[in-house]
Amino acid sequence: MQYVFGALIFIAILAAGWIFLDTTGMGTLNLGEEGTTTPPTATTTEPDGTAGTSPRPDPDMFASEPVNSVQFFLDVPTSTTAEQVRSDIYEFTFVGPESEPNTEITDGYFVSAQVEENTTLADVEADLTANPSTSMVTLAGYDALTYESESELGTEVTHYVVAVPGGTEAVIDFAVTISGPEESVEQYREEVMSMLRSLIIIHDDTAAPSIPEEVQAAIEAKSDLIVVNQPVPGSTIESPLTVSGEARGTWYFEASFPLVLTDWDGRIIAEGFATAEGEWMTEDLVPYSGTLEFTSPYSAGDPAFMQRGSLILQKANPSGLPENDDALEIPVMFAPGSGN
Repeated sequence: MQYVFGALIFIAILAAGWIFLDTTGMGTLNLGEEGTTTPPTATTTEPDGTAGTSPRPDPDMFASEPVNSVQFFLDVPTSTTAEQVRSDIYEFTFVGPESEPNTEITDGYFVSAQVEENTTLADVEADLTANPSTSMVTLAGYDALTYESESELGTEVTHYVVAVPGGTEAVIDFAVTISGPEESVEQYREEVMSMLRSLIIIHDDTAAPSIPEEVQAAIEAKSDLIVVNQPVPGSTIESPLTVSGEARGTWYFEASFPLVLTDWDGRIIAEGFATAEGEWMTEDLVPYSGTLEFTSPYSAGDPAFMQRGSLILQKANPSGLPENDDALEIPVMFAPGSGN
């Protein structure tokens, strides 16, 4: 018995020593079941010329609207509703089966996400010097800070304040409230943490979501005939939409060609024409521009796929013969409208 007791003490000392070395060596806590979930990445070149990585969101992820080129993406459960309540604030809500009607959520969770500009983690930490719950963490590979607060109704709120990478003076504050029976709370907490561990933040010249390689290849294959400068493929658009670029004179007829805007299902929501801004009776590239006005088919809280659409630049074909048809299709994302 003495030997067993001594062995247990020895193992406990080793474990304590490992924990001490791990936490002091890293200086921060990694949040997640098995550390931090790393977002999907692609190789990039940093400003100093060194190789680096940049996160790339999945097309099915929830996408916020850019706030001065800061945009975030989350893998939101299908049972959770997402709503944009202000240009920089989003709310994610799950109401459980035991929640009382006509009250604040008593069974489920509520996550508020706010993009705060001209703010750093150091600023937030300085404002929380009197809060003993404050600690630095790593969330989804990003530097972050967590602390506890209390809502106006006395509900406990856990904050995860995540720094926007790349030296940008901005943070995203995720405020989490979880309620319900004890057996449900852990499940809700894991759902929320799984959502937060999927976080991807992009900014500046990476603010537009990436597009599939085959789509990019199709755009490049047409680049000798027609080029689109605006909108950028994959970018978020709103009405009125300005379309501009260059096209060979052979793409026009009577100095114009058709523009078509469709929703995710291929339904036409706007049509118009791009007009040549120079002599079009040539085989050279000629600048063009056009404007489309439309009602957004996407509302905040809709499934992510409903945000997608296509801008189609059709070659003018006065003959109507199929062999003379040609078109360039550009993927776009719709900004949320006021409702449908």
